[in-house]
Amino acid sequence: MLKCGLVILNYNDSDTTIKLIEAIKNYDQLDHIVVVDNCSTDDSYKKLLKFQSDKIKILLSPKNGGYSYGNNFGARYLIENFNPDIIGISNLE
Repeated sequence: MLKCGLVILNYNDSDTTIKLIEAIKNYDQLDHIVVVDNCSTDDSYKKLLKFQSDKIKILLSPKNGGYSYGNNFGARYLIENFNPDIIGISNLE
C-alpha cells in the first residue's frame, strides 16, 4: 500500500485551514497531514496547534519565504520523517 502525505500551507487564514483539516482528517488514504504556518502575523499557529495529533503535524516555518518555500518546508518534513510514496500539496486560495 502506498503511503500518502499532504502539505497544507497557511498564512493568516486559520479558519479556512481548520475547515479543510476537519474535512479530511479522517481520510484513510492520507497517512500524514502536515500544516505549515508560513509565519502568519495573526494567531493562526496557536489556533492550528489544537489540531495536532499522530496524523496531523503543525509546523511553524522559520521565515515566510513565499508559497514554494512553505510547501517545500512541509514536503521536506514529510520525506525526512515518514518517507511517503506520494505527497500532495493543497492550495486553499
